[in-house]
Amino acid sequence: MDENQKHYLEDENNIDEDKDLKGLGGWLILIGFGLIFTILTAGNQLIKLYSLFSKPIWTEITNKALDTYQALLAPLIIFETIANTILLLLVCILIINYFTKKKLFPKLMISMYSYNLVIAIIDFIFVLNLASVTSADITSSVMTLIKVLLVSCIWIPYFIKSKRVKNTFIN
Repeated sequence: MDENQKHYLEDENNIDEDKDLKGLGGWLILIGFGLIFTILTAGNQLIKLYSLFSKPIWTEITNKALDTYQALLAPLIIFETIANTILLLLVCILIINYFTKKKLFPKLMISMYSYNLVIAIIDFIFVLNLASVTSADITSSVMTLIKVLLVSCIWIPYFIKSKRVKNTFIN
């Protein structure tokens, strides 16, 4: 077998391997489950946050005359409400793009991971500046930040390099 025939067969084998790497299989199944889980958790978080805007609770949070008043608490609640609302909308768009295998999906996922990282950093800064922050609050915020950073460091490169991603999201 000469070099040209050998090279041709190697190319043919690579094409067949690439054809097998398409569809919502492999690691992309975890992404699908993760998106559905995110809708549930973000929705649950929004329900809790929206309850803080009821008149008696919001009045207590924003009443400067109370000993429990914290200047950054209301802005933190507003920030988290807006951030979670945006996340919920983004995840709804992502789920549609995921199941319809849209070409835009990988870029949107990278954007979501980046968005989550920025939100986690801002949230951490808020927590550090709250007047009555406890070591448990700081630990929880640090753990969230580390988790979001690790998830981003794993999945962003996956969406950039994966052959399955390139072969699946083509519509």
